Amino acid sequence: MFRTRDFVLLFVTIVFLVMAIGATFINSYRNPNSEETPLKFVESQDVEYSAETYSPKPLSRDANLAEMRSKIAASDLTIAAPAKEEEVVPEEVMEEEVEQETKFIAQKCSNYNPFLGTWNSSDLKSEVTNTSRIFYRELAVVPKPVIGTTSTEQIPSEPSRDIVVQLPLFPLFKTNVSCLPSDVVGIAQDGSLIRNSESGLYGVFGSETLVGYALDGYPIYGSSSEKLDECGGSSSTGSYAYYVTPQAEHILNCFRANPLSL
Repeated sequence: MFRTRDFVLLFVTIVFLVMAIGATFINSYRNPNSEETPLKFVESQDVEYSAETYSPKPLSRDANLAEMRSKIAASDLTIAAPAKEEEVVPEEVMEEEVEQETKFIAQKCSNYNPFLGTWNSSDLKSEVTNTSRIFYRELAVVPKPVIGTTSTEQIPSEPSRDIVVQLPLFPLFKTNVSCLPSDVVGIAQDGSLIRNSESGLYGVFGSETLVGYALDGYPIYGSSSEKLDECGGSSSTGSYAYYVTPQAEHILNCFRANPLSL
């Protein structure tokens, strides 16, 4: 509860505030030219606004073009269509698979020597026996007279053979190859010697042409597209044979069976 002293103090304060406010209003009323401008309240007025739309006069297409030409001529400008950018197509890098062909070298024996012996292929014949392929030459034999007969009644004897070369008909294929003892690697169909450096001579024939026989007994055919082994042969046809490569330096690089020495 308020005490008497507090009530009196509150009352005095209120009276003081009322007197101060009243003095301020009286002073303002007496001095109208003071810097402080009294507030004036004005009644609001409704103002009406109107909007006008501007519609340009439509021009024809010819008129627009003519106006554009005149503006271009006046400004001395040149309008060009933008250059079409060429589409850059990324180059496709084709990875070519290059097969590296293995080049084999002729395996010459330590006692390798070129063949310098005499060889006569005239009248040389060939024959196949049960186990061999022989190259021979027939020798004429003068018949011996038989006692008690005249010369016209002599009995002719069978001609003898001079076997020059006898090659195996069924060579024994070896995993470990044999080296080349000389430059002669085989015998041709006509009986002449096949020298290892004559790949260009026999390379003109096809893979079905039998050139001759190697000194180990395997046949030698013309040029072939088959992949050849280290000796220059292949078993693609079912049986082993050598093939001539025209671009190669040698016909054979080694022997797949034991070769015959001339």
